[in-house]
Amino acid sequence: MTRGSDAQRLAETFRAWVQCAHAVPLLDLHAALEVAFAAMGVERGARVVVSPFAGRWVGEVLEKLGLIPVFAPVRAQDLNLDPNQIEDYLDLERPVVLLSHFAGLPAAVEEIHDLVHARDGCVIQEGAFAMGARTGAGPIGSSGVCIFAAHGADPRVDRRAGILACEDWKIAERVGEVVRARGLHIVSELATSALEGQRKEERLWRIRQELGRVYDREFAARPLAGLQLLYAQPPEAASRLYYPVLIDRLAEVADIARRERRIEIDIPELMVEPARIPNWRPTRRGVAGLPIHREMSIKSAERVVDVLVSLLE
Repeated sequence: MTRGSDAQRLAETFRAWVQCAHAVPLLDLHAALEVAFAAMGVERGARVVVSPFAGRWVGEVLEKLGLIPVFAPVRAQDLNLDPNQIEDYLDLERPVVLLSHFAGLPAAVEEIHDLVHARDGCVIQEGAFAMGARTGAGPIGSSGVCIFAAHGADPRVDRRAGILACEDWKIAERVGEVVRARGLHIVSELATSALEGQRKEERLWRIRQELGRVYDREFAARPLAGLQLLYAQPPEAASRLYYPVLIDRLAEVADIARRERRIEIDIPELMVEPARIPNWRPTRRGVAGLPIHREMSIKSAERVVDVLVSLLE
């Protein structure tokens, strides 16, 4: 922990929000994932089952640690690992699964946990953008091991802290040992910014949910052949840090929207480009995130839909 105890207050605030037993603030997301693998005893050369729609930064950590990604099929409705198809990708002994909650849409945590734990394996959840998301069993991060991004409040601090949440005190102890040994604890300036950012995230929760519902409503009333929605079940269970969709002619549409309509459509950096994923359909569609942020109003979200309708109809 850093001096001044902002890191400790960040951990306490986060623990109450996510309802986890233990929360450890770390230097960044890369550090959080590195610590999670080490604390769970995943060694160099291990195979890690992962979604091809995980972020590119995940691939960077796997490469650094000498871990081998094994890409398993995803569900069409949310691009999360498909529990009905994952069994064939699990090693016979102690399989390792990195379970990303794509774009804050909750993955099938309970089903995949059961399959993996039956083989004495381990599951690490990657919830970088899933803070506040929920499954039927409770908030993401309240069970098992999960890493999150801590969103800073100070724009001068140009990196995100990472936070590792877990329910097992033995794992929490190992996390502490790894952090001390590798010097990956959070620095003071970052902890201060992340603490204030965490407090703001809780206040903005209702605003983001309402903006997500505006998108839901507008796209339901004006369906587009060139756009496919990605749903959480129910939609209110998602974190709503942005609104994920699949768009035809993504690069072209995003460029026109930015240049001519001043609408920023995010194109996430994925481990594998969708067009290169075997059996992925439709290959011409790209993954995008529509904006949801605190400066937006309901009319702003409606305008985003208007722009997409004009470009895709």
